Amino acid sequence: MPELFDLSNAPFNRLNESEQKKLTSALDIAYFNAGEMLIHEGEIPKYLFILIKGLVRETREGETISFYSTHDNFDAISLFDGSSNGTFVVEEEVITYLLPAKLFLELARDNPAFAGFYSEKLGDKLAAQVQESSVSSMHEMLATPVADTFLNPPITIEASAPLTEAARVMKENVLNTLLVRRGEELGLITTSQLRDAVLIEQVPISNPCGELAVYSTISTTSEEPLSHAMMLMSKHRIHRVLVTEDEQVVGILEMMNLLSFLNNHTHLIALEVDRAQSPDDLKRAVEGFRPLIKVLQSNGTRIPVITQLASEINHRLFTRLFEFLVPPELLPDVCLIVMGSEGRKEQILHTDQDNALIVRDGCDLEQVRQVAKAFSQALMDFGYPPCPGQMMVNNPKWCKYYSDYRKDITRWVSQPNEAGILDLAAFMDAAYVCGDKQLLIDTKDYLFEYSASYSQFYSQFALPINSFDVPLGLFQSLIVERGEHEGKIDIKKGGLFPVVHGVRSLCLEKGIFKTNTIKRLHALADLGVLEKSFTCDLIDAFEFMLGLKLRAGLNSTQGGNTSFVQAGDLHKLEKDLLKDSLALVKEFKSVIHHHFKLERF
Repeated sequence: MPELFDLSNAPFNRLNESEQKKLTSALDIAYFNAGEMLIHEGEIPKYLFILIKGLVRETREGETISFYSTHDNFDAISLFDGSSNGTFVVEEEVITYLLPAKLFLELARDNPAFAGFYSEKLGDKLAAQVQESSVSSMHEMLATPVADTFLNPPITIEASAPLTEAARVMKENVLNTLLVRRGEELGLITTSQLRDAVLIEQVPISNPCGELAVYSTISTTSEEPLSHAMMLMSKHRIHRVLVTEDEQVVGILEMMNLLSFLNNHTHLIALEVDRAQSPDDLKRAVEGFRPLIKVLQSNGTRIPVITQLASEINHRLFTRLFEFLVPPELLPDVCLIVMGSEGRKEQILHTDQDNALIVRDGCDLEQVRQVAKAFSQALMDFGYPPCPGQMMVNNPKWCKYYSDYRKDITRWVSQPNEAGILDLAAFMDAAYVCGDKQLLIDTKDYLFEYSASYSQFYSQFALPINSFDVPLGLFQSLIVERGEHEGKIDIKKGGLFPVVHGVRSLCLEKGIFKTNTIKRLHALADLGVLEKSFTCDLIDAFEFMLGLKLRAGLNSTQGGNTSFVQAGDLHKLEKDLLKDSLALVKEFKSVIHHHFKLERF
């Protein structure tokens, strides 16, 4: 019996004790390499896959539908239907539990609550969150008009048209559903109906498609909220509804698109940011940010996806706020940048402000600095705490002329000291937000060109990798903190920082301008600086540790400003993964030590 299987996770917590014993007794564990096919479209699945580790891609007719990662399970719907609508391929090597299809269906037959999870869980979950908080992002999603979601176009075919014509129209328009007109009636025909009719029931392809169409359709208006559409689908046990305006069909809302919208609803906040007419409007948009991240994390969204989405929203927010505050005539003469983890697109929650302004020489600097002060204060009002090191635009050190930044770079490289190296490290991660992007490009060009003439500087720049020990002892034991953070591990200092700074050091030496750590790692592997298989393992470790840091932040009472992970809260599998990750960090530190010959210092 697999000892690590967590029965507290839904829907398995809906099983009674006897059923849980049956399940765990029947579970097997399997390993699959990247590229292996787990389920072919149209075949009868043999198992419910419950992922322990890895990434699986689901496609339909060549189009990517979804990804599945740690803790996800699939393909329950295919087990219920008797055949798979999609193809499931291993994207990154997978370790998975295998639950035999026969037992899964028995459990679903005998336990309605367990079976209901797969059709009702999302709605129940969203409803519960709406009740908990009227300002939650889930409430905003459920209140979103149906018209604001992705609707399939209402392409219509006559009922007398042959099945081949229906198939051709679907293929040309990349659709799963067509409207079928029979006199005054409108019906629906789907790709699955066509497939079953032709391949299973041997219906002649010349038969009229109107014979297969379903005319007892359910509709909703475009102004109705998503919650209404979800209720209709659940009540009538259907996967799509017609959407009307003034009694005319304007689109088809499919369950797949609705779920995709709910799982990737960042554009709601982004839209609110774009529509903001004042800083107060922006502040209201920010209130939905943390609940959004929590939902994405709880739904198993991969960390790089979350960081990308979070950074996009932050950058839009910063741009809109700065445009509200800066006189229009000044905007072409400045460049607003974010640095550190925000610049690398690895800061997910609202932690420290790390930003700067590059001002064109000759511009009214004092006027720009007044805007900078207002910008910093507004971000603090929004919940972005000030940087303890004052690496913010309201500090004259980080709001000055382009020529002054060049002088800083010259000093940082030619006369290195601890403070200068930290400043340079932050600036190297700088990413453009708004204004004249060329100011940042020119400054970074100078940084890479000037440092290339001081090759001995690279080792000194890499030296801070020794600042913190990796919390991994003999025999792969985790080393936890004592005192104030008793029993915890500082995942940022002990795990993430060595990777971030080691990679950053290699990229400075090799002239790689990318800022994101994972993209930097790929670039280093492409150049042959790092071995590719090791790079892939290190990326997996980095993503896993970022995920632990995110969870710690979401559970923190400090508004996300923490990197301490409670070791005792990790289940066995997570502890093993953390140990493996930290072992890779140790190995990477050894690579950096050898490459830059840090033993000399």
